[in-house]
Amino acid sequence: MLTPFLRDLPAFAQVQEAEPRPVMRETVDYSKPVSRRESETYRTLEARLGAWVFTPALELQERYDSNVYATETLVESDLITVLKPRARLKSDWSVHSIAFETGADLGWYQTLTNENYQDWYVRNDNRLEIRHGLDLTTNLLYRNAHVPRSSPDSLDAAAEPLTYDLVNGSLGLERALGQFGVRLEIEAQSLQYDDSHGRLTDRVIDNSDRNYDTLLGGVQFSYRPQPEAEAYLGARLRDIRYEDSTIKGGPNRDSQGYELKLGARKGFSDLWFLDAYLGYAPSFYDDETLADIRGDQAISAGAELLWSPTALTSVIGELERATQQTTESGASAIIRTGVSLRLEHQLTRSTLLDASLGYSQSDYYGSERKDDDYRAGVGAQYFFTRLVAVRAAYDYSERDSSRAGSSYDDHSASLQLRLNY
Repeated sequence: MLTPFLRDLPAFAQVQEAEPRPVMRETVDYSKPVSRRESETYRTLEARLGAWVFTPALELQERYDSNVYATETLVESDLITVLKPRARLKSDWSVHSIAFETGADLGWYQTLTNENYQDWYVRNDNRLEIRHGLDLTTNLLYRNAHVPRSSPDSLDAAAEPLTYDLVNGSLGLERALGQFGVRLEIEAQSLQYDDSHGRLTDRVIDNSDRNYDTLLGGVQFSYRPQPEAEAYLGARLRDIRYEDSTIKGGPNRDSQGYELKLGARKGFSDLWFLDAYLGYAPSFYDDETLADIRGDQAISAGAELLWSPTALTSVIGELERATQQTTESGASAIIRTGVSLRLEHQLTRSTLLDASLGYSQSDYYGSERKDDDYRAGVGAQYFFTRLVAVRAAYDYSERDSSRAGSSYDDHSASLQLRLNY
């Protein structure tokens, strides 16, 4: 459908498709893993509309899931057909930048039709130069989506996946002073959950106790001695307000806090690239029954280490420690620590292989619950042309939970047809 559509564009819409480049060390961007360098070898299809560039994409997937509900008992399996269209329109101006993007993730189950979902989003990102060295940035996102059954936020008693509306917007001001920079930003987010229906009864489940708004504001200082190296220090305040977390007898989950973050991005020759930060993000709750997040529990961290032993191979290690909201009884928040390792190798000019391992621990701070999650996967992608690729993948996930009935294991196999990804 994509190619005929582009063929019918008016004469001024010029379709651009660059020739692939040979894989040579001097032409490879080693700050990206092999899979994200695909556009350098297989250029995406772009339709130029005057001073704008239009980029469409589509993915069709057939997936088998051995444990749809991510449950320990009464396991159900099914086949799922997934369609993921996406389109991006971006300005190609010398000074300002404006971008619009929309996409969807649509899933249809062969047997368990209550699990069907229709996720979609729209976003707008702008960068406007007020004067040389001073930029105004705005970002706006609206997302309507479902919560995966494997998520800690999933509602086991619901007959269908839990759905929500997310609105996120930010306004920033950036000033560049040679190698130094400063950014002021304010960000607001609203998360609203839809009501659900019971799986065993037709009763309506009120999920408004999960709804909350977040307001953040702060400043970040940066130092960039060269394009591939940057150090930064940021600080911001955080305020979280729930619509009414007490309607089901739970505690008042309103909280305030702040975030401090020190980070750096640096490339070391062509072999290594490191992007890491260390932070401190305490939370103080209005309700005395909820334990504040402070001390070593408030430490946040993130790191991505990219190793490129050859021009065709990437090894990516990741670490993340962060605090997440939860409505789990007795818990203030989820303190999640995760590590992962991923290997990518371009076997031939048209074949990309990958394998991954991951582990995470979720500590429901203030309660006895702890979850250990394990993940493993392998995949292979083959490009028929510069615009068409097929991918086969197998993934395994397992959860070992201290809460009775919350452990599970799941096998997933998928075959995907990708156009312009």
